[in-house]
Amino acid sequence: YRRMMVEDVNQSILISGESGAGKTETTKLLLFHLVSLQGCRSSPSKSGSVVKGLEQKVLLSNTILQAFGNAATVRNQNSSRYGKFVSLYFSRADSKYSLQGCSINVFLLERSRVAHVEKGERNFHIFYQYQNCFPPLRSSSLHAPVGSEDNERDGRSTLESTKEAMRGGGLTEEEVDNVMSTVGLILSLGNILFLPVESKNSTVDRSSSSHALLAAAACLQCSCSELEETLCTRKVRLAGEEVGVDRSEERAGEARDGMCKVIYERLFSWLVRRMNLALLSNARGCSVINVLDIFGFESLEVNGFEQLLINYANERLQSLFNNHMFAFEQETYREEGLTFSLVDFVKVEDRQTGLLTLVDEEIRIPGGSDESLMLKVRTIVASKHEKLTVPKRSSLTFVISHYAGQVCYNGTSFVDKNRDAVGRDVLDFFSRCHFRFFRLLFHEIADVHGGGKQPVADCSRGTSKSLVAKFRKQLTSLEGIMGSTQTHFIRCINSNEKKLPDTFDDVFVLKQIRATGILQAAK
Repeated sequence: YRRMMVEDVNQSILISGESGAGKTETTKLLLFHLVSLQGCRSSPSKSGSVVKGLEQKVLLSNTILQAFGNAATVRNQNSSRYGKFVSLYFSRADSKYSLQGCSINVFLLERSRVAHVEKGERNFHIFYQYQNCFPPLRSSSLHAPVGSEDNERDGRSTLESTKEAMRGGGLTEEEVDNVMSTVGLILSLGNILFLPVESKNSTVDRSSSSHALLAAAACLQCSCSELEETLCTRKVRLAGEEVGVDRSEERAGEARDGMCKVIYERLFSWLVRRMNLALLSNARGCSVINVLDIFGFESLEVNGFEQLLINYANERLQSLFNNHMFAFEQETYREEGLTFSLVDFVKVEDRQTGLLTLVDEEIRIPGGSDESLMLKVRTIVASKHEKLTVPKRSSLTFVISHYAGQVCYNGTSFVDKNRDAVGRDVLDFFSRCHFRFFRLLFHEIADVHGGGKQPVADCSRGTSKSLVAKFRKQLTSLEGIMGSTQTHFIRCINSNEKKLPDTFDDVFVLKQIRATGILQAAK
């Protein structure tokens, strides 16, 4: 803040560290400090109530994002399952700066968690807050027993705090109700189970799922039969005609999970857009302080597609730190004619040929599969890159030597998770539902009930950009923004692996200090 005032240069703060090291809490403290600083220096001509209201909305946005974007993992009870880039905009009046607005950009929400949670972990916080107020809507994907200690802390007061944060953040009462209805819808969908039958491949298990089916249909404002048909049947186009193909019990479950994931992802994105409308007024001509809270490096018992992208992002940002701390400083020494010793540091290059490129190419190949992808990884990538090795005993695993240590990845579902498209049959179904909030969540849906007779977008063509491609573009954009500002780095260090207070594990801490480049920077 002081550098922005004195030097009139935009600033960026990059917060990094392994999962559970305290990045989320550090971000909250930073934002609170920055908005409090400007509060003491606001221009007398600016309405104090407006400034206070804006400050409050900035801080409340953290409460909302934490409820919908954070979850408990084996290493962290409040782990951010997405990346967050916050920009605070300040305008200058005489010699002082006052906060004018804020924008939030998020990326790589771990939407797969909505449908599947690893042992010892939990789903997003909002589901537990909600189901404690409405116990019948408990979903099997939550993986938390009734009456558990974790559930007891997520009581009615916690849900009310989240709803109050949404109201204080600018959402109307109707919008808050729509958000809560959507959360309930996902829980109800998650409780729908299927049975194999002779006449068809699958059908909804009415004995155990009738209430869930009815509740989900009521929220969507469609009939139970329409919802069941969408889950148990997929539409294909043959010779110019649309034909229904029955799904097996397993495929119907996958369709249900896919629907839950895409609804939650769109809900999260809508919340961010809605908060930005309330936070950002006019940023033109303003100075900026950016705060990047990136997910920490992860090495779990089972590491999949999400962990690969998370660790790839950490590699890219570690390279940004190296270039800033070493390359930039060494160039400055050369320009000033100073004698210095070269410091070796690792550069990360975004190769045109490599693992992520192969992952992207596989979804464009007819019949592309995880098995085909992993075969290419073993024969092409592993032979060219010393940082990647493949175990002989497993055809779907590979090991990457990251800057923070080795991680073994399981290639199961890589191809499916990289497809960032909503199925056309799902969009067609949503367009027939009368839940108008979906018009805001899914821009591809024509407002057929509001007079607009436009067709639903064909997602097989229009929204098929891969998750890898989107994520790479986002990272490149972030690097460009931070490269054009004065960048500051905060390294969060975890004191011990067991999440114990007043416990300092020397070996564990030293490993992190080495991995983050702190020792190299101190030379």
